[in-house]
Amino acid sequence: MLLRRPRVHVDKTQFVSERNSKLPLRQKGWEEALEAAYPFKINRFTIDDGDIVYIQDRGTPTLHLAKFNLTADNIRNIHAPDNTYPSRFHGNSLIFGAGRATVDGHANFLEEPFPGARARYTVTNVPLSAFDPEIRQLNLSVSGGRLSSNGLVEYSPKITRVVVDNVDITDVGVGYVHLPTTQQQEARRVKEPGEQIAKQNNRPKVDIKVSEFDITKSAFVYTDQTTNPNYKVFINDTDLRVTNLSNHQEQGHAHLTLRGKFMGSGDSSVGGDFLASQHGPDFNLKVEIKNTDLPSMNDILRAYGRFDVAAGQFSVYSEVAIKDGDINGYVKPMFANVEVYDYQKDHSKPVLNQAKELVIGGAAHIFKNSGTRQVASDIDLTGKLSSPRTSTWQAIAQVLRNAFIKAIIPGFDRAVASEAGTDSVRISHTSH
Repeated sequence: MLLRRPRVHVDKTQFVSERNSKLPLRQKGWEEALEAAYPFKINRFTIDDGDIVYIQDRGTPTLHLAKFNLTADNIRNIHAPDNTYPSRFHGNSLIFGAGRATVDGHANFLEEPFPGARARYTVTNVPLSAFDPEIRQLNLSVSGGRLSSNGLVEYSPKITRVVVDNVDITDVGVGYVHLPTTQQQEARRVKEPGEQIAKQNNRPKVDIKVSEFDITKSAFVYTDQTTNPNYKVFINDTDLRVTNLSNHQEQGHAHLTLRGKFMGSGDSSVGGDFLASQHGPDFNLKVEIKNTDLPSMNDILRAYGRFDVAAGQFSVYSEVAIKDGDINGYVKPMFANVEVYDYQKDHSKPVLNQAKELVIGGAAHIFKNSGTRQVASDIDLTGKLSSPRTSTWQAIAQVLRNAFIKAIIPGFDRAVASEAGTDSVRISHTSH
């Protein structure tokens, strides 16, 4: 059987219609109809130069698979034992105009309630920016970026198995925007996938492993539009590497390393290990950020500390571990060579704002003259996770936010405003 140059167009409404259908897929009966056609066998099924287009809506570009070729042999209407795939297949395609994909494997096309398959795959040079229109509804944006990967996928009614040998992403810019109008949806999007990830951990019929995952020469930006003023936090020139990532505890710890430039200037490194524990998040994390240009953080300082600076450097050192729901660790922020008030920049501000910044600036000046030239505080991170069902990634985000926004910024504000006569200030803070 040969299909030459077929053209397939799929749009979002078709997926929504299928998802909302009251008749489950297992009851639609197309496999039963084929099995009833006795004898039924296709020696070879071929698609030559196919074209598949997905249309999200009229206002967004299409996702396009071109030059799609597929050959499948020995398609038969017989019952096969579990996880047995009698039909061999090979496919290749051009992805989004530049990338390429190849699959080689075996399938049971008539398995119920949906076909099962096991295949090796290779994808190269896939442009990630093609996904940008589709993911903007999730408050995400992607610019640039190329993806290459190879591995094995097995998917059937009885098992889900993904073994990724490597993933390489380079030169990508990823942004996330936190909006006042979507706060509830954002919280739900974080909670529901987190619960699903936790549910799949150590599940016998779901086996996921990523040996190597690398992102190089990339940037990540978080924009918060719920504060006044809005602010951005970003890290560029980023190299991220994760190894031995798995959803099974018996596979051991995954390892993470990250290097980049926080706010474009602060030399940053992150290292950690985490485990797919059966008892909630289990990880330890070490963070170092050195000599960030402090004026680049002025929007954050204005949003949370209600002041800004004309000069200075920001550094932070932190170690944190979570196990069995317990949080233990510390954050040590350091502010050096701080100059808060700048007449040329601030002369148009209200007098009360000028007075406050003069006081803070004077405190920082006392620190500088004391010989340390630094304002420092030690912040204790101890407490319990807000929910035992929190995923590892949710827990990391929760701890980092508590440390950075709820501790570092107010800690610095209090330190320089009310403790001007000491060389360093120790602040105890419990994270929740």
